[in-house]
Amino acid sequence: MRVYFSEPKRQDPFEANVTPKGLTRPIHGFGRTSGMCMDMGAHRMSQLRLYAQSEPTQITATVRKYRLDPRSIHEDWAHAMIDFQSGAVGIYETSRLGETQRYCQITGSLGGILDRDPHGPEIPLRLLGGEGWKDIPVETERRTIDGVDVLQRITVHTDPAIVYENPFRDFTIDDRCVGHAAEIMSIVTAAQNDEPAEYGIVEMAMAIYESSLKGTSPVKLPLEEITTYEQIVHEDYLERFGRPIL
Repeated sequence: MRVYFSEPKRQDPFEANVTPKGLTRPIHGFGRTSGMCMDMGAHRMSQLRLYAQSEPTQITATVRKYRLDPRSIHEDWAHAMIDFQSGAVGIYETSRLGETQRYCQITGSLGGILDRDPHGPEIPLRLLGGEGWKDIPVETERRTIDGVDVLQRITVHTDPAIVYENPFRDFTIDDRCVGHAAEIMSIVTAAQNDEPAEYGIVEMAMAIYESSLKGTSPVKLPLEEITTYEQIVHEDYLERFGRPIL
């Protein structure tokens, strides 16, 4: 029904006497990273899509800059609401200032997960049973391969049990890199089978910027033409490097 991901990148203090602004030019530094929404945000969009088990149909978002430093051209805070085909709603928030709260959450009609340490090993699952909520044990099995602690499987003790087998359980790949390996193999499989990659929705990140640039107006997905955001990136690239993006 609802899926969330709230992620502070840093907890810097707000600067005094600064009037918040939306996206301004230059919109991209063409350096090591892009803005938060296009950088880690693209991964978070893919996670929310996975949590919702549905495709996005619309994104409404606002993006703000709070710092006066002219070297800081990317956003300091962003908030997005995502509508999915299934009727589920997704919320994404990221910030460099003030906030310290980090969590991901999945809320369904019969249960939910509220994880305040998304990078940790625990999966706090609760289901409705009788007159209240019941904590459901989630067990992980692991083994050490060449000094690396490798996840083997996750068992959710429902009736019947739900079992996830790590497809990379025989390799020296830790928990964090299981997601990286799945992302890479999704691209490999797509190339081999001439089909869309399962992982990654950069389009959703573009829609966040586009919605903000258009005054927090809803942006329909999939995108059917070049966005204002993309056009600005192309123009800024041409101005900086003297040649167009091919």
